[in-house]
Amino acid sequence: MKTSRFIGSCLLAAAVLWAPVSHAYSLFLSTDPAAVLPGQSFKVGVNIDDAGDLASFQFSLAFDASRVQLGSPDHSVSGTLLDPAGSALADAFFPFGVLVTPGAGSVDVYADSLGGLLSTAGGGVLLYLNFDVPSTTAAPSSAEFSVTAASLGFNLPDPNSSADPDLSDARTSITIREPGTNIPEPSGLALGALALALAVMPRRRRQRPH
Repeated sequence: MKTSRFIGSCLLAAAVLWAPVSHAYSLFLSTDPAAVLPGQSFKVGVNIDDAGDLASFQFSLAFDASRVQLGSPDHSVSGTLLDPAGSALADAFFPFGVLVTPGAGSVDVYADSLGGLLSTAGGGVLLYLNFDVPSTTAAPSSAEFSVTAASLGFNLPDPNSSADPDLSDARTSITIREPGTNIPEPSGLALGALALALAVMPRRRRQRPH
């Protein structure tokens, strides 16, 4: 009886030691730039907060097909975690696909069997989805984007380790401005912020000579 209890305790301890560590992963979206004119293009970045041990991912993104459309090419991994040119996942090899349902405003993306990962921690952009704003799009207006479903797989002791990431921040929007509206360049925005900071800074009083 004591022997069976001891064996049971050992099996329970081993299960706890080998169980994958619970971690709350999350996806979030970003746009570059934040505002465009009809006829211009932009990209939506799909970001992950932790890429450590990432082995696969898939997600579905919904967009407003009445205001924007997928660009050509429809995606880019240049400058992202999946960029083959010197990125953290430079040696990754995987089947990768982007399935588009333009009329429904839906994009399905999947990457499977990531291998040769060099990254053990840290997050970044998985990929960019490229979009165009047709010149006929009414402005001013905006277009919404959101990840409606996602799944992540990991290279952990349990080969079936997977997680459904938090999608509460996996939404964003793009502002579409009227033609003739000036959209500040990033450098212009920085100069404007600097000018505002200087304007509100308290000025030192000059000491009068005695």
